Amino acid sequence: MLDFKFDWYASTCPVSTPVSEIYRFFDYYGVGDPGRPMHGYDYCIDYHGAKVLHGGHSGQYGAHVIIHGGDVCDTVVKSFRNFFPVHRVSRADVKIDFLGEGVFQKIIRYAKKTKKEFGLMSSLRGDWLDAKKGRTMYLGSRKATHFCRIYEKGHEMRQKNINPDAPLDWVRVEFEVKPSRQTKNLAANMTASEIAHSTKWTTFFCNLLGSQMEKSTSLSSQRVKPEVVASVEYMFRQYAQTISRAVADGYLTPADLQGALDDCINKGEFSEFPPSVFRPWYF
Repeated sequence: MLDFKFDWYASTCPVSTPVSEIYRFFDYYGVGDPGRPMHGYDYCIDYHGAKVLHGGHSGQYGAHVIIHGGDVCDTVVKSFRNFFPVHRVSRADVKIDFLGEGVFQKIIRYAKKTKKEFGLMSSLRGDWLDAKKGRTMYLGSRKATHFCRIYEKGHEMRQKNINPDAPLDWVRVEFEVKPSRQTKNLAANMTASEIAHSTKWTTFFCNLLGSQMEKSTSLSSQRVKPEVVASVEYMFRQYAQTISRAVADGYLTPADLQGALDDCINKGEFSEFPPSVFRPWYF
């Protein structure tokens, strides 16, 4: 059974929620110090694990709370949601930790299967050649509602000297979810597991990892176009006039173009048009 936990939680409370009440809640966890205001707020109190921002232009919408990282993040988030059940979620990160020999390679295989199934964008960071300093795979787009990080957490803990004895086979899968404007209120009432399953591709990936949960309430306001489809559309937009001119001037025929497209589809590659396409006046 997978253990889904919150690892980052950013939300905005209603204007009717007194900032003093929010301060009182976080005072239980430690002393707050003045922090750097951001996101259009004038004031910030940093509780070194959470931030409370208010005032300024953005303050007209209510105080903004960020609960970030650390072992107690999930506990604090759940407590905050109990004390302030009405709020709008702008971002929620959900983590799943794994431990075991070969688990990173297994998860990466599942990620590649998910990428292929849904046409997702992906990228790699870290030491993929020697695998001695930690590796990270990103799945999905940072601009989309859902984004995923898969990384060797044990290596990170050692590299940052947070825990020199962290097990090197400790792997973390982390979903970064930014609900659409229409679903920010819905997210406040969803569990960490439900948020991780709030789109088709994350549900597919979670089920490969061992979850048996079906897709929960969607946090996207509209269907998201697969990254690979957007890339192909961009390619056609960029070269549409060039292709049209090549045909209009008699250098290529629609049949020539169809042959090139067939090579791309069936062989996954294209180098050049065959000599039979060439006309004597080319040279």
